[in-house]
Amino acid sequence: MTGVQTCALPIYTAAHTATAGTATNGPSDVWDSGLIMAGSSFSHTFEAAGTFDYFCMVHPWMSGVVIIR
Repeated sequence: MTGVQTCALPIYTAAHTATAGTATNGPSDVWDSGLIMAGSSFSHTFEAAGTFDYFCMVHPWMSGVVIIR
């Protein structure tokens, strides 16, 4: 990894969160966007390489993984 990496998550419909962790294990406290309204976005700066799970607290079936190398 070179420097810091920023990941931006645009929200197009409905309100969502981008919460580090998984729906099964809950939030990991690495980051939490809070409620992001439609038409807004959230960004987080990663300062270390790694694999980071995230999910939506409002819609817990919506999840993803950010991979920083």
